[in-house]
Amino acid sequence: MEERQLNEKESLALITQMINTSKKNMEIGQGNYLLVWGYSTTALSIILFALITLTHNLVWSWGWMLMFAVWPVISYWKKQQPPKVVTYTDKVIMQVWQVMGWMFIITFLTTGTIEFIFGRYVDFILMLPLSLIYCGLGVSITGIIVQGRWMIYSPPPVSLHHNYLYANDADDG
Repeated sequence: MEERQLNEKESLALITQMINTSKKNMEIGQGNYLLVWGYSTTALSIILFALITLTHNLVWSWGWMLMFAVWPVISYWKKQQPPKVVTYTDKVIMQVWQVMGWMFIITFLTTGTIEFIFGRYVDFILMLPLSLIYCGLGVSITGIIVQGRWMIYSPPPVSLHHNYLYANDADDG
């Protein structure tokens, strides 16, 4: 195969084609992983909020550890259905969400370390606002990559609004 330099028009066409392929891959099925994470995070948030609110027992905030149970399920699912074509854009999106996943793990380990070192009870209640921030960042970055305006601009106001509500509820309680 002969290698040649692309002119500006061909280069832009190739980049546009890669972005469109990534968007199509998300529509066909690759985006289902994003939906599974979103649905499980939403369901877990609602359940934990209800349990903490109804029982007034912060031990339920340990339920955030169930988020780590979703990871192996999705990994298994991915191995069973490998994508036909993986573009550079697909790889970048996957790596963005891997970083977000590691942020959750680091937050968990940091919180546990603080509990161990300082001998304080840690209730993981901060996982809810941090989850909103991490997920919002991931969705916004993914939106920038696939040029989805609603994905870029919707997470920041939602995260700010919910974190404001969380802060006001913490002041009241």
